Amino acid sequence: MSLLVTALESITPTKYSTVASLAFLVYDHAITFDAEVANVWNRPGSFGKILFIWTRYFGLSSLIIAVAVSFHGSLSAKVCSGFFWWEAISHVIS
Repeated sequence: MSLLVTALESITPTKYSTVASLAFLVYDHAITFDAEVANVWNRPGSFGKILFIWTRYFGLSSLIIAVAVSFHGSLSAKVCSGFFWWEAISHVIS
């Protein structure tokens, strides 16, 4: 029983650190968006531009999904399994 209590107690700090990470990332996107538009969006397409956009917005979307799932009350086994695979694959891709 104590192992279960310890496991459940460790979930809360993880949730809050995920939210803090999302808040920091949204803040970073907000304060650098004008420079992004000037230096990336107004340039012709290139591999570097695609790579920049991919890493910037894939990471944000992945973190939004992680926060949404972690604060959802109860999830089915199928959703949990899908989220597990999403997390594994998204960490490899990004």
